Amino acid sequence: SRASKLAEPRLRRPSLATWADLAAKSSGRSMEYSPAGSRFMSLVRLWGSPESVAETMASPMLEVLRSFNPSAKSSREAYPGGEGVVLASGGSASQPREGYLYFKGIVQFHGGEPEVLRDEVDALLKLGVLKRGLVLGCMHCGRVAFIAIDRLSQNNRCLRCDGSNPLTAASWNRDGIEPAWFYDLHPIVRDFLHENGEVPVLLSHHLRLNSRTYTDAPEMELFKEGKRVAEADLIALSDRRLLVAEAKSSNHLRPKTGKGTRLGAARKKVRLATALHADEVVLATTHEAWEDASIEAVKTAVGELTPTWTAPQVRIITALGTDHVRDEHLS
Repeated sequence: SRASKLAEPRLRRPSLATWADLAAKSSGRSMEYSPAGSRFMSLVRLWGSPESVAETMASPMLEVLRSFNPSAKSSREAYPGGEGVVLASGGSASQPREGYLYFKGIVQFHGGEPEVLRDEVDALLKLGVLKRGLVLGCMHCGRVAFIAIDRLSQNNRCLRCDGSNPLTAASWNRDGIEPAWFYDLHPIVRDFLHENGEVPVLLSHHLRLNSRTYTDAPEMELFKEGKRVAEADLIALSDRRLLVAEAKSSNHLRPKTGKGTRLGAARKKVRLATALHADEVVLATTHEAWEDASIEAVKTAVGELTPTWTAPQVRIITALGTDHVRDEHLS
């Protein structure tokens, strides 16, 4: 009979992001992905796994991906060796101009052998991270734009004025020389790198390599009564220790406008760590060292907001993305 059967409870294995939200809800708060965290999850869908994203970002391919977002406005300034071209992006306020590379440009920024790199580029093309196409000009409005290979035809519509352009020598303007392929980077990856989103990924890669067991969640925000009160660039469970991390391309928590500003930022990190009962607060940077004022602000916040017996340990990680990463726990 049903009454005599043994219970068969269901096993639930929530992701770390789901667990963090459940933990926050126990104290009347909630957690959800930030815009940067959501962009990272889009990258995971492109690459297939967080580990694959991290392996690419921690390799020489990162410099190639970064080169698609040049700081210079002209092709000659951005790619003095003829590695690519800079074009108007078509309306992005944060990135008014974007870069497109030849294969020789990819080789140049990567520094590897073309034969080996060809396989890696083909793999990124299959994933949709890169696109191959031509850079063509419009005979009507003069706009030059990248046209992906899937949209190329004998007659191509201008993305700006909708004019029809035959695929002839006049459209690629190379003095009769057949055009070479250009490569475009997926816009989500462009935006991710434009906001220095690779830094938490480099931290994730470092922690994973130095852990026996590891899982993490990308940038999440802590909310109380609908108001954002704190955020973490990375939440990780490494060898059964919970980490709340700040990962930056600078070496300070806030612009240098006074101790109070740094301390306020540090308090937010510590409050989030306390809400999740974290074992460590991690400060990570691509710089060779953190400024002393930021480290002292975090130590002060830990002393103010947590009892000694439950205080999270402060961990400093520097030189992310290099072969001499320094990782130490403060006493």
